[in-house]
Amino acid sequence: MRQEAAVKSAVFAIVLLVSIVVSAQTPSHSPQIPKGMKQYFMGFLVKGEKWAQTPPKEELDQLMQKHLACIRSQAEAGKYALAGPFLDNGRIRGFLIVNAASAEEATQIVSGDPMVQSGRMAVEIIPR
Repeated sequence: MRQEAAVKSAVFAIVLLVSIVVSAQTPSHSPQIPKGMKQYFMGFLVKGEKWAQTPPKEELDQLMQKHLACIRSQAEAGKYALAGPFLDNGRIRGFLIVNAASAEEATQIVSGDPMVQSGRMAVEIIPR
């Protein structure tokens, strides 16, 4: 639990830094967000309900290739500003900085990931 909190704090610091850099380049139209800044959503890919159900290696390899292709596609489309895995084999498997207009849109974008659709991973979006 303590390690997970430390990881979340570190990721938050990274998100804040990336947000500052990216937001300096992106105009905002919201009165709640300072001029020159843009809101992003932090996404966590966590172990899903089917995580423990390990498919055959070939099937898992194919699913991983689809997952990575999805991440590349979303990054190229400008929807993911940053994405990466956590390698500690904990509950949180990866993180994403999502460029979306709302938490609902961010959830919808990340939910299209084949790992999420398979149930091996689930999505947590912050802020909600």
